Amino acid sequence: MNNLVFYSLNALLLGIAFWGDHEFLFRNSWCFYFIQLGLFLIHSSKSSNKSFLFLTPSFITLLYLNLNFAAGEYAISRNYGMSDTYYVAVQTARHLDYITAYFLGCNLLVYMAIPAWLIKGRKPTAPAPPPPMRWIMVSSNKGYFIISCLALLGLSFANINLSFLGGSGNFSYVFQVAIAIPLCFMLAIEGKKYRWPLYLLMIGLFLAGHYGSKREILFILILIFLAEVVRGWIRLDLSFKKWILFGVLGAGVFYIIILSSLLRGYGGYNVKGVWDATKYVSVYMNEDYFKDALVSNLEVGAVYGNSANGAGYIFDGHTRLLRGSTFAKVLFIPIPRSVYPNKPRSMVDIYTAKFVPAFRRDGGSLPIVLYGEVLWNFHLLGLPLLFLFYRYFNLWCYTAFTQLRQGVLSFRNMSAVFLFITFIQFVRGSGLDMWLLYYFVAMPAIWILYLVLKNWYFLTLKDSRQTAHSVVPLNV
Repeated sequence: MNNLVFYSLNALLLGIAFWGDHEFLFRNSWCFYFIQLGLFLIHSSKSSNKSFLFLTPSFITLLYLNLNFAAGEYAISRNYGMSDTYYVAVQTARHLDYITAYFLGCNLLVYMAIPAWLIKGRKPTAPAPPPPMRWIMVSSNKGYFIISCLALLGLSFANINLSFLGGSGNFSYVFQVAIAIPLCFMLAIEGKKYRWPLYLLMIGLFLAGHYGSKREILFILILIFLAEVVRGWIRLDLSFKKWILFGVLGAGVFYIIILSSLLRGYGGYNVKGVWDATKYVSVYMNEDYFKDALVSNLEVGAVYGNSANGAGYIFDGHTRLLRGSTFAKVLFIPIPRSVYPNKPRSMVDIYTAKFVPAFRRDGGSLPIVLYGEVLWNFHLLGLPLLFLFYRYFNLWCYTAFTQLRQGVLSFRNMSAVFLFITFIQFVRGSGLDMWLLYYFVAMPAIWILYLVLKNWYFLTLKDSRQTAHSVVPLNV
C-alpha cells in the first residue's frame, strides 16, 4: 500500500469519526480500531526487517491499544461486563466524535514516529556509525543459570515493600525481571534446545509468586519472546504459518490468564494451587456469567471505558488542564508527601477521585491510557510531544536490539530491554513516575549483572564487519 492510499484511508476514518453520529459511533466505532490496525499492518508489510519493526514501542502500543479499544468499545456498547458503569459513561458522553477522532489521530502519530526507512525496508541515509561491538561467551554458564534460577525462586516468595518511595505492592518482581533479562538472552545466544524447559521454569516461577497479577506474567512472556526474536530464532512476518503460531501463543496466554483468574478466586472454586486450578478451567468457561467475567478479567472494558470517559472530561470542559504535573511527578519520587504536601498527584489519583470518589477513598485506582494523560496535561498541544517521545524511544530500542543481536549485554542495552518489556504498564496508565521507579529500583541489579557478565562470562571484541542490522541512525 502506497503512502497516498494509506493516509487517505486514515483521513477518511478520522473524518467519519469526527463528523459521525453519536449512536452510530457508540455501536460501531470498535470497527475503526480494527480497520486502522489492519492499515498499519498492510502499510508495513513490505518492510525487509519486520522483526525489528514489530518490536518498536510504537507497534507494541498500537497492537495493545487498538485491540483493547476495539474489544472494549464492542463490549461496552453491548453492555458486557459485571457492571454498567462504563456503558453509562460512554453512552452519555457528549463528544464521542472528538474522543474517537482523538484516539485514531494519536494512533496515526505513534505509527508515524516509526522511522520511514524501517517501515519501507530502505537503508537509512545517515552516515554509518563506528563498527559495532561483539560479545563472545567464553565461560561455562551452567553455574550462572543455577544461581539465577535459585534467585528467581527466592524472590518468588519474597515481599519487598517500597511504599516510602511512593510505590505500592510487592516489588520483588522488579528484581526478578532484572535477573531474567541476561538469563533469557544468554539462553537465546547459546540456542540450545534445553532453553525451552528453562523458559517454562521461569514462567512457572513468575506464575507461582505473582499469580495475582497478569502484568508480571506478561513481562516474562514478552522478555522470552523478545530474546528469541532479537537473536533470530523467531522471525516475525505476516505469513500464514506465523498467524497460526501467534494463534497458538495467544491461546496459551489466554489459558494462563484463566488459570491466574482462578487462583485469584474467580468462580469461587477455592482452588489450592496451579494444578488444582487446571481442573476448573473448562467448568469456569461454561458458566453463564463467563462472558461478563472475561470482559472484567481482561479489563478491556476498563481500558477503553476509563480512557474514553477521561478524554470526555477534557472535551466537555469539566476539568482544568494539568500542565504537565503528572509527568513532572517523576522528579519527586524520593520525596514523601508527608515532607512535601504539594507533591504532584498521579493521573490515576486525579481521574479516579473525579470519576468514582468513594472508590478512590477506599484505595481503588482506575488508570487511563497514555493518550488520555497527554490530553489532560496539554490538550492537543501534547500531540507533538507524544510523537517526539515515541520517535526517540523507537530509535533507542532499535539500537539496543541491534547490538543485542551481536550478543552485547551492556548496561545500556539491558536497561532498554527492561524499559521495553515494562512499557505496556506506562501505556496502560501507571504513570511515568511508576514506570521509571521500577527501572530505578532495578538499576543496581542490572549494573551488577552487567559487570559479572562482562568480566566473567564474555569476551568483548570490536567487530569491523557491517551487517544488515549494524546501521543504527540516531537522527530523528
